[in-house]
Amino acid sequence: MSNLLPSERNYVEMFEKPSGLGHLKIEYLYNIIFGKFPSRLHIQDELDILKTLAYIQENFEKLSVDYVFRNGNLHETAFWRGLGKYDDVVMEATEAKHTKFGDHLSELVDEIYGSSQENSELTKNEITTCKVNLASSNPEKLKELCAEFSKYTCKKTSKIHLLTNSYGDVVLQPIDIAPSTVDLELNYGRKFVDIHEEIISALNNKLSGLYLFYGDPGTGKSSYIKYLLNSVTTRKIVYVPINLIDSLISPDFLPLLISNRNLILVIEDAEKALLSREENTGNSSIVSAILNLTDSFIGNALNVSIIATFNTKKDNIDKALLRKGRLKLSHEFKKLEIAEAQKLIDSLNFEHVVKEPMSLAEIYYLYEDNKFKEDRDKDRIIGFGSL
Repeated sequence: MSNLLPSERNYVEMFEKPSGLGHLKIEYLYNIIFGKFPSRLHIQDELDILKTLAYIQENFEKLSVDYVFRNGNLHETAFWRGLGKYDDVVMEATEAKHTKFGDHLSELVDEIYGSSQENSELTKNEITTCKVNLASSNPEKLKELCAEFSKYTCKKTSKIHLLTNSYGDVVLQPIDIAPSTVDLELNYGRKFVDIHEEIISALNNKLSGLYLFYGDPGTGKSSYIKYLLNSVTTRKIVYVPINLIDSLISPDFLPLLISNRNLILVIEDAEKALLSREENTGNSSIVSAILNLTDSFIGNALNVSIIATFNTKKDNIDKALLRKGRLKLSHEFKKLEIAEAQKLIDSLNFEHVVKEPMSLAEIYYLYEDNKFKEDRDKDRIIGFGSL
């Protein structure tokens, strides 16, 4: 590792020494070494561990291996330094599936470091996948390694991911979302079924651009997003929590997009990201990022789509976001008209006569009202006892 600074070589030498606090040592090395390299790469997809390790062992030298706790799970992780043409590359390889710990943490620690390790449940688990993080002073080496590791990607990966922050880096965390069984026509009206088909066709055909869903709170935007996420079959979907909206302007975000082309980004309650820059100068960088991602040579090359929901009026949105070509579709979610609301209520067996348009939230709150009435009737004293 000739390109390492002297201080970085010291950290590597320190890392090779045995330590009883292995997991703390690994976190420390990750933050120091990976933080100092100018180029980093996260392999987001899970890799076949046998094929990946065969390649790693041929081109890298192991520095150390230990167990670490991350995201509530116990993982085995190892650091490697490159050999030959990869002599300026450091890699962390972490198995992706292991035992979840709960109330018996001390027992697990005893199993890991104690004499019973051979017979522990940890060694019985079948570890079939791993994840890789790379750091180097040469970004071209990382591109080459990314292409190599892509050969070992497991085909069975989640298509829905959560944008998270790990060790200060922007990463994707696979999540499982139960399929929605909502009846679109009953909940949103007959006309919306055709709109949904138009949205699904555009997204599955990988049309980049911006999709805006807006309307009063309680009109079903979030419920439809859940339905939509499980309807897209050809692309990876990333849910962006509103507290991580600034990640769109993070230096780490573009490499993530490059290694995950054709992404669909979903942002709920996105007023902060969409409001006019004339009215809210504090969000100008985020608006600019969305403009670039949805209609620029970068956005077209990476084929990014953004789905955003908001509760404000469409007139408050930055006008550049509404430009024809960038905005693929916008839809205002409204209250159901009297006949449609009554049809939904009857299907739910609620006792209510609709007299004015109702939101989905108002309709489903009727369940609580009906349940309260049933409980009250059960508790009511009948006959002479009521006198």
